Amino acid sequence: MKVALPGARAGIRTMQRRLQTTLDPGRGAGIYLAAAAVLLTVHLASDPTGGGSAAGAAAKVAAVAAVAVAAACAALCAKGVVGVRAACLAVIAAGFAVSLSYAMGTDIYTRQHDVGLADGVGHLGYIMRLAKEGALPDSNAWQLYHTPLHHIVAAAWHRMGEWLGMGQARGLESLQYLTVFYQAAISVTAHRIYAKLGLGGTPLLAATALTALHPTSFLFSGSINNDALSLLLCVAAVYWVLRWHGSPKAGYAAVAAAFTGLAVMAKSRPGIIAIALLPLLAHRVAVGRGKAGRLRMLGHTALFGAVSLPIGLWHPIRSLVRFGQPLLYVPNPGMHIYTGDHAFASRFLTVPFGELFGRLYCSPSADYNVPVYLLKCSLFGEFRYEGGGAALPVAMVAVNACLAAVFLAAASALA
Repeated sequence: MKVALPGARAGIRTMQRRLQTTLDPGRGAGIYLAAAAVLLTVHLASDPTGGGSAAGAAAKVAAVAAVAVAAACAALCAKGVVGVRAACLAVIAAGFAVSLSYAMGTDIYTRQHDVGLADGVGHLGYIMRLAKEGALPDSNAWQLYHTPLHHIVAAAWHRMGEWLGMGQARGLESLQYLTVFYQAAISVTAHRIYAKLGLGGTPLLAATALTALHPTSFLFSGSINNDALSLLLCVAAVYWVLRWHGSPKAGYAAVAAAFTGLAVMAKSRPGIIAIALLPLLAHRVAVGRGKAGRLRMLGHTALFGAVSLPIGLWHPIRSLVRFGQPLLYVPNPGMHIYTGDHAFASRFLTVPFGELFGRLYCSPSADYNVPVYLLKCSLFGEFRYEGGGAALPVAMVAVNACLAAVFLAAASALA
């Protein structure tokens, strides 16, 4: 027994090191695969249409426990007892657990945007048309104008559920597991961006926690439209462009371009990310070593365009040809949210505290001040939450405003 004990301890330490390496949020695909495995297991083992199920209750308990563990890890990290990587992993896991709990407790018709019915022309109808017909819609009515990547993935997921014998209701509710995965992947990839930009220690942990535990993350997790996937692909494109900028390889440029194109294929509006990435591409060309180095970087930039443009624009071109829909089309938002009758300064350059705290939740038809709307919408979306009093929402808005002020001050100092 005395001989076997040291060997057993060594084996345990080896397993711990392998687990830490596999789930390291800073590298490798292990943490993404682990999140996918958890969600697939939950999908197969639970029925989200069952109301207050045991699985939903267990998810809530797991979420509370994960947040408690993350808080303990953050406190121990501040004292140097727990490493930053372990603390960041705990925070990401806590965000994942809360997202899963939220999705399991929120049906696909609650706090959604433009979902519609399964036989309609909203996001849900788009998904079901693809699942049943296996072809793109023959109309661009309402939400059918969107580029189709998210809807294709969701349709395939639904078809898999049908193949496994799940009914339509259960299959539709399980679409939220996809968006939970997207949100978890956003947290991991954003963490890698922060590390790539040079953050470490407490700043890295704080930035990771802000991403993984922000209320918008949870709202996205329960939403079955294409927002979460398009954001994930944008974040992935930024990460790979940063990798290419630090170590210019054609493969990195191709991967970054693929993610950029896929972001547009998920939702046309993320096409503006290409504009944001252009300075990084141009900087690499400008600092290339000699004429040969600059030509090589120009080649990488051309490769970026050659990969991203076909992926991102094939569907907008199809819609242009078939429906006369302009490229990167965005519907007119309507006069009910028109704010042009307010002065430019009152919309963009002031922060009216009466509007900030007097009406806690967003009102798209009544709000006009952009900073205030951003502060509130980033916390609560465009939804109202009844019950529980006003103390918590007021505190959340106040904290969000303080964080925004700190970030603006820091950006000003760096400028």
